[in-house]
Amino acid sequence: MANGYIRLSRKFFSGHYWIQERAYSYAEAWLDLIVMARYQTEPGIKTLASGRTVNVLRGELHASLRFLSERWGWGVDKCRLFLAKAEKNNEIEHRVEHRETILKLVNYDRYNPPPDENRTSTSTSTEHRPVHRPVHRPVHRPVHRPVQIRRKRRTQKGKEGGEGAPPHPPNSDFFENSELNSVFCDFLEQRAVKDTKCNTPKAVELLVRKLSGVPVDMAKRMIETSIENNWKGVFPEKQNARTEKTKSNRENKYAEIDEMFMVRDDDEN
Repeated sequence: MANGYIRLSRKFFSGHYWIQERAYSYAEAWLDLIVMARYQTEPGIKTLASGRTVNVLRGELHASLRFLSERWGWGVDKCRLFLAKAEKNNEIEHRVEHRETILKLVNYDRYNPPPDENRTSTSTSTEHRPVHRPVHRPVHRPVHRPVQIRRKRRTQKGKEGGEGAPPHPPNSDFFENSELNSVFCDFLEQRAVKDTKCNTPKAVELLVRKLSGVPVDMAKRMIETSIENNWKGVFPEKQNARTEKTKSNRENKYAEIDEMFMVRDDDEN
């Protein structure tokens, strides 16, 4: 029974057995990649929250490490090792488009034939069968009268970019460092999920100006901290201030001990 296939409806992956909260196994994660991959033969265009667009071909999917780790209940490191192992076994490939990673399932067409091929392979020969012509019978359909829908007019304020106007998509090239730029774009996408109007050009400009004034490594840590805590803003690190305070307290304590021994020495003399 090792050969052959079984038919599994895609509705299974939205049923109560599959959607229960749990940490996915490696097998469940692999099935999830197959389900999320694009099935249509024509390419699809995906628009991201930052305003960028990527092309997704058949058997491909666009998903970040952070998205997959949250979906599967894993850590980012475990998710990265799983994808690296699958790529080493020649099970998946990846490409980069506009600084976005696109995953491709290598043998997707082998186990999931296109719709036309699937219908051709499952159809049986009708060469020696009589042709049954359908009988066309008149169908009495109810007359649907058009219903006039009153459309809401956009206010002049909304047309000029005020309330009701969609935020202008920010530019994707914010920093010269590619890693910092990629983390910042992920942060903008997370902000857009919480509030679609927070990524205005002025707000993004202030964030870029704030992060440009600190070293690249510190800026990356600030953004990653905001992503992990689901914050809408970025804040300076408090570790340095805490370290300086601890160092100052330690020096004061050592000074008190030295002064105590000096007093004892004076008493003995």
